[in-house]
Parts: sequence; structure tokens; C-alpha cells
Amino acid sequence: MEHGRYMPKDDAGKNQWLKNFSSKLGGYAADLELDSAEVIYMEKASAFFNYILLYALFLDNYKSGVTKYKNLLRDESQKPIGDVPLFLPPTAPEAVAPGIFERVSRLVATIKSRSKYSETIGKNLGIIGTEVTVDFSTVKPLLHTELRNGHVYLSWLKDHAHAVDIKADYGDGNGFINLGRITRHHFTDSHLPASGTSQIYKYMIRYVFHDEEVGEWSNEVSITVTGI
Repeated sequence: MEHGRYMPKDDAGKNQWLKNFSSKLGGYAADLELDSAEVIYMEKASAFFNYILLYALFLDNYKSGVTKYKNLLRDESQKPIGDVPLFLPPTAPEAVAPGIFERVSRLVATIKSRSKYSETIGKNLGIIGTEVTVDFSTVKPLLHTELRNGHVYLSWLKDHAHAVDIKADYGDGNGFINLGRITRHHFTDSHLPASGTSQIYKYMIRYVFHDEEVGEWSNEVSITVTGI
């Protein structure tokens, strides 16, 4: 079964994730042979990251309050407008070294390498992404092409596939030929027409999962290429 990302993309999601992770990490420290300093760092990092998010929210609210006060000061003449808003940020916890979520990634890799690690632990710590179901019988890649330094650059979303097969038609009468199986999500084609001439190149790709082509071929994409 394929799994998605375990880490949320937005700051609020990361904050909630880190609260859960840091609060439960100590309970597994012995079994997973974790460095106590790293466990303590994660606890402090959660508190400090939460504080920074609150601080940013406070600044937004403070700015809004000052702007409102400024507008009343400028325009209101019939009633009192109150005191100037004060800048009173929340009390800061102990600061931590930067790169919180880079350290999280390294620690998660360490945790998953331990002999006593289990899926139950992974789910409790939130380091296993949600299950992703993809219907590979109907999936169809979307191929994008552009010129980079005179060569055709192809790109696509991997969409849980392990690779893609690429075909190209160089307009030489041979039709589509196989360019190979690519495990990345991009490919630069080194083939060029004769110097000073132009040709329309055509490309198609198809997803590969566990060494088997799956789904449909992409739509045919054409691009004009000029020999250097």
C-alpha cells in the first residue's frame, strides 16, 4: 500500500504534528535507542515553534489594531477612541537551534531504522502518511515540454508511479521510438536536428509501477526544435 506524506505542508499543520510527535517521543526513547538530547530538543522546539506562530499572529493583530486606531484618530471626532494599542507579545520559551523540521526528518529516518520500530509506533508518532489508493488502470500522465538551452526538457508529476517510459518521434520517418525508462520526474533529450535546421519533435510518456507499464499513454505533445 502506498502512503502519502506524513508531514503537513502548512505551518499550522506542522505545529500540531510537532506537538503530538514531541509529546510522545520520550515514551519510545529507550526502545528506539534515541539520544536524550534529541528528545529534549524536540520538546523545546515544539514549544518555541508554537510561540513563534503565536508571535506572528500577535503582530498581525497588533498591526490591525494600530491601523484601526490611526483611522479613528484621523477621522473620528464625536467620541473617545481609547488608548494607543500596546505592543505586549506573549512570553517566550527557550529558543532552539534552527532547522527544526530538517532534524525531524533525520530523526524519523533513525526511528524507522531501529529494530523495535513498528507500524503502531509510527502511527502513534504520526510518521506514517495516510494510505493512498491509485487506480493504475486508468491513470494518465500529463506531459509538459519546453526548450532549455536548445534541448527539449520534459517534466511530469510522478503520481505515486515508480517511473515513466518515454517515446519520441523526431520527424525522420521512423515514427515513435523508445527513449527509455526514467525514474525521475523530468528528462532532457540530447537529440537535436542538423545544425541550422528545425524539426517538430513529438513525445508521449506512460507510467510504470513495479516494472510494469500501467494506465494510458499521455497525450502526444509537440515542440519545434532547432539544431545548434
